[in-house]
Amino acid sequence: MFADARGKVSYHRVQWSSSCPVTADRLEKAGFNIRQGSKPGTFRFETSRRDYLEAVELARKVSDVGGLEIRRRMVVAGTTYDYMPLSHLREGAKVLVHKDDAFIEVPVEK
Repeated sequence: MFADARGKVSYHRVQWSSSCPVTADRLEKAGFNIRQGSKPGTFRFETSRRDYLEAVELARKVSDVGGLEIRRRMVVAGTTYDYMPLSHLREGAKVLVHKDDAFIEVPVEK
């Protein structure tokens, strides 16, 4: 979520990268634009959508075709946070709390 900031609007990035040519081939055959990754022998697919639900739908299609799991993350003030179930929280972990029209990190006390 919000990983692709364009001026005052943030887009939602759908991204995959790997060194697995089998998965890259599956995705390419399904019509996804697979490009060479930043390192030799790696592959990537990367795009953004303004509409969050459209981005999630696209991520699910990529996931289904490639046999992949979706990793949900969001970017707040330049910091990337992974989504995780609340049941995974432990004392000392940090969570984002909405306060005064901003998100702040707050440690879990108990």
